[in-house]
Amino acid sequence: MKRLITAILALCFFVLTSCGSPVQPEISGDTSYVVSNSSAIDRTDESEPYGNASETVSDIPWKIPEDIENPSQGLDLLLMVVDGAPAYSVAGLGSCKDEYIIIPSTVDGIPVVEIADYAFRRMPGGIGQITGVYCGNRVTKIGENAFVGCPNLKSVIIPDSVTEIGACAFNNLPSLEKVEFGGRVKTMGKNVFGGCAKLRRVELSYCLEVIPDSAFSGCRSLEEVVISSNVKSIEAGAFDDCSIKKLLIPASVSSIAFNAFDNSTEIEIDPNNPFLQILDESIYSKDKTQLFVYRGHDGAELPEGILSIGADAFSVSTVKTIVLPESLLIISEGALEYGNGVNITRDVYMKNGVKSIGNYAFGTISGTVNIHYDGTKDEFGSITKSEYWYYGLRGFASNTVNVFCTDGELKYAYEFVYNG
Repeated sequence: MKRLITAILALCFFVLTSCGSPVQPEISGDTSYVVSNSSAIDRTDESEPYGNASETVSDIPWKIPEDIENPSQGLDLLLMVVDGAPAYSVAGLGSCKDEYIIIPSTVDGIPVVEIADYAFRRMPGGIGQITGVYCGNRVTKIGENAFVGCPNLKSVIIPDSVTEIGACAFNNLPSLEKVEFGGRVKTMGKNVFGGCAKLRRVELSYCLEVIPDSAFSGCRSLEEVVISSNVKSIEAGAFDDCSIKKLLIPASVSSIAFNAFDNSTEIEIDPNNPFLQILDESIYSKDKTQLFVYRGHDGAELPEGILSIGADAFSVSTVKTIVLPESLLIISEGALEYGNGVNITRDVYMKNGVKSIGNYAFGTISGTVNIHYDGTKDEFGSITKSEYWYYGLRGFASNTVNVFCTDGELKYAYEFVYNG
């Protein structure tokens, strides 16, 4: 009964606090000294984590310790000062022999509020003994690269206290299959779960606002992702090289970067989304004036009414013929860049209403772009162009751009020279 009441109170607390400030403040200030192999655990302030941890991973063949109130002992701890009060950061495994690591809530009455950068990568070759992790319910931050180099880590439970996960915290873990997010993770760093090839399903925190660059890139077994209604942006490569068959984009998302997901992933956008819509498999602004991501496979003929093509919009497309509408004004940085083949030729048919062209807008990998321009050489010359507009792929490849105008031809060539 006591545990049931505790769980109910925790649920009520979560609903009331929603995505607000964490229970413990974020870490600030310098560390003062290391407490090695500490085993003095104060359990007077331990509380059961939100939900039933043993049931959240019931579909995997290992089990979380039933007595989750008995945290791991012997971990290396750093003592810090947080808002004028002492707090601990987990710095390493220390003398702990546990395979399933349970971060304590307190040690000697002092809260454990952080897992430090590289905390479990202090040994050559990583720490092979760790198979599971429960982050203590006072932890608010998991640092960068915290668990990189733990080849046998299979399951991770992140409680509601955690609000921040650093870049590459769980990057490239070959055995990781299960991650349970607490409801209050608000920020994640780049490549946070990238390369976790056995990860199968992810239900993201309700408070998460941005799915960062390459967050789950290379998670080749990842088939299902639940995106909460609080996410506003999905950044480049977030779900690249995954096995997601269908992805539902909620009404809150206003920005989706190029290569956010594979072309084979079916995208469905909430019809109530005021920012985005799907048109011919591609992603446009709701008013159809901006193209963000082109996902077609055949020659592209863009509809009238489009005013701008967003950054890198065509970079994951293999189309070799693009017909631009008369309404088009802006071709953004990398908008028509071709990054899927070497020595290709792409033909672009462009009207003379274009006013601005960004860097690398027509880049290829040692290829050629033929612009068939419906205007004179002087008119093409009057277009505002960024300095590197005709350079190869982000300046790292040679490229040739031929512009066929109504009164003659212009040629622009960039030769990449490796100086390494």
